[in-house]
Amino acid sequence: MLASALPVEGDEFGQTVSTIEAQLKRMTKRDKASLLALQTAFTFSHKVPRQEREDLFQELFLTLWEKRISDNGLAYAVARCDWSNWWRAYKIRSHYSLDSVADDESGDTFGDLLVGVCDFEAQICGKINGDRLLEALPDYVRKIVQKRLDGHATTKLEQSRLRRFISRRPTVLAQYSTLN
Repeated sequence: MLASALPVEGDEFGQTVSTIEAQLKRMTKRDKASLLALQTAFTFSHKVPRQEREDLFQELFLTLWEKRISDNGLAYAVARCDWSNWWRAYKIRSHYSLDSVADDESGDTFGDLLVGVCDFEAQICGKINGDRLLEALPDYVRKIVQKRLDGHATTKLEQSRLRRFISRRPTVLAQYSTLN
């Protein structure tokens, strides 16, 4: 709550923290931990990228304030540990947007590449499932289906055999498509 009203850009952040710090100095000794938490959180949150500053400030301040740490060295150690853990997690996280350009030469975005990969995977999975289905069919039906897949015309006898096979087993596609 305290940090949500703070500006993140420029010198306004430091000026606002100084104003709040002056108000906290007028508080009782019991609340000196709040002042120490504010100072320590400001020190460490100022060493992160601007877009992450407010979140880290809130996190550090809340940690120190909840623990009511009144020793300067201990507050510094706790904040430094949380700060270094934050940096470790920050390095691991990917900060690429799907709108970021993946390759300058082609101009493709990461979103375009992701859609392409998903489409390719769906096609491969469809081919694998189709091959499994074709292999699971009886020989005489497989020959008729393969003939139609190859683009050749089927005879009236083959068409009637295929219709008869399907009418006897109306759930044939559902049965064979669940094969693993």
